[in-house]
Amino acid sequence: MLGLELKWKRSEFVEFLLLSLVLIVRGTTLRAQSGPPPEGKRVATVVFGGAYDGPRTAPHRSILGRVTDKDGKAMHGTMVYLKDLKTSQVRVLHADDGGEYRFSPLSLNNDYEVWAENGVRKSRVKPVGSYITTNEVSVPLRLEDPSPTNPTSR
Repeated sequence: MLGLELKWKRSEFVEFLLLSLVLIVRGTTLRAQSGPPPEGKRVATVVFGGAYDGPRTAPHRSILGRVTDKDGKAMHGTMVYLKDLKTSQVRVLHADDGGEYRFSPLSLNNDYEVWAENGVRKSRVKPVGSYITTNEVSVPLRLEDPSPTNPTSR
């Protein structure tokens, strides 16, 4: 096997196995020194890999989009509302200079409603259901002028 021959006494092998088990339990990596091994000395390399070392966060959803007027012009500074239909909690933020907004992190298991308001102009209320399987949901919002026939009010 790869031209590697290890000749160990039984006690050395048992000691190696016990050390390996301890290192596995502790999550430690044991590596041999770089370069050729000292003459007459046995060297073993044990690497226990596969451990994820990135950020540990639960999966979540982001709801994002752009607020525009009826002509498609970005509406910065618009108030954007997000209502969690499970808890009835409402979060509010301002759209940035490009009319962009982002609510994150959000639970994957809850249903939401999102809408925007800028003075008397409002967007339609848009639902975002828990059945949507993507983690990032784009919801564009268009502000409409108020009129008696415009059903944008809540």
